Amino acid sequence: MQSLDVKDAALTDVIAGVRRGEEITLLDDGRAIARVVPLLPRPLDASFRLGLLEGQARIPADWKELGRSEIEEEFYGKA
Repeated sequence: MQSLDVKDAALTDVIAGVRRGEEITLLDDGRAIARVVPLLPRPLDASFRLGLLEGQARIPADWKELGRSEIEEEFYGKA
């Protein structure tokens, strides 16, 4: 958590810190008067982006049948 004195804090610096996911405490004469926190708990990470692999894999129409025979063999033995 970063602390800034209100006399020295520039709004652009505060916003930049919050965009990076930092919590910033504003001080007035060394006393905490406000805390600026990001709405999201952490910065968004591209590795968690929805649709990242869209179009990269093919799912067959009979996907529910994939592995069915192997599963049945495990449960019931070879027929």
